[in-house]
Amino acid sequence: MKKRTNLTLMLAFFMIFLLAVSGCGLAPKEEVLPDAPVLPETAIKSYKKATVMRGDIIQRVKVECVYKAFRTEELKFGVEGKRLAHVYFEEGDRVKAGDLLADLEMSELTEQIKYRTENIESIKMQIANEKEMLELAVSSYNRLINIEGFTQQMASRYEAEIARHEETIKELEEDLYFEQQRLETLNEEVRKHQIYAGIDGVILKIKQFGWRDVSNTKDTVITVYDPDTMVFVTSGKNPELFNTGDELTVTVGKNEYKAVVIDSAEIDEEYTADADSGVRYLRIIDNKNQPLIDTWGEITFTLKELKNVLYLPLTAVHSDNGKSIVYVEDEGGFKSIKEIQTGFVADKKVEIISGLNEGDTVILE
Repeated sequence: MKKRTNLTLMLAFFMIFLLAVSGCGLAPKEEVLPDAPVLPETAIKSYKKATVMRGDIIQRVKVECVYKAFRTEELKFGVEGKRLAHVYFEEGDRVKAGDLLADLEMSELTEQIKYRTENIESIKMQIANEKEMLELAVSSYNRLINIEGFTQQMASRYEAEIARHEETIKELEEDLYFEQQRLETLNEEVRKHQIYAGIDGVILKIKQFGWRDVSNTKDTVITVYDPDTMVFVTSGKNPELFNTGDELTVTVGKNEYKAVVIDSAEIDEEYTADADSGVRYLRIIDNKNQPLIDTWGEITFTLKELKNVLYLPLTAVHSDNGKSIVYVEDEGGFKSIKEIQTGFVADKKVEIISGLNEGDTVILE
């Protein structure tokens, strides 16, 4: 009985030992956290920023203009397919109205004109001879008609001679008329082969002809301009800014020119400008060192100006549901939104009325 009791105790002790050992294996182990990774400086995001500045905001508008002659002419030949014969002037030469500037080859026309001209002169001489013979016949008839012995037969002979001269003169005058018409037609054709200056001025440009080139009625061959009518002509932008008599500054490259706004009638009384076109004309006040023709210039107008105000670049301010906001970097380095009040906008700047102070920075992107 005693041995049985001891065996039971040993079994119980053994079971307790096994439970103790297995319990230690099931207990959770203490967690060991890994070290935080070290980020390189390049991985930390940096923002492009703008600083609230104090200064001036100026609203300007620029209007383009070109220096041109108010009075110009573009001259063309009136026939197709003819070769150039002569150009009698060069670019930059002064010409007078009526000057022959250039002509085409027209040898055939010249021969025809010569023939018609000689024929006309011949007909005129025949008419003159016939008129002399007519006058002689009429004079003889009038002298003899009252002389005794002057018979009706003699009178009929003189009358027939007079009638013959008159008929011949009539035929010759008809021939002369038609020959003159033919000559006029030839002269008109010659004028199509020639270019004459229509105004007093300066030759601006002459088209260059190659040895294969021929005339074309659509091509401008010579351009003439009147230098006394040189003005700046605006593009038609903001015409309300230009008032007759205003003195303005026109900038051409690095040069500035003082000019006055004029009415078109000051240049050409017969010219009527299109009131809806918006184009305006300015004449240089100082005639020294004038720009070249077709040179572009610029006129700058100051519409509004604010002095000593806070401002940011226009790209730094955004709109959100009708409110003006900017992006700022908070203490933790994160991007956040800040509402501000803005005012005047011009010249890629926006006025800051409230919400920011001078020297504050905002995020651009």
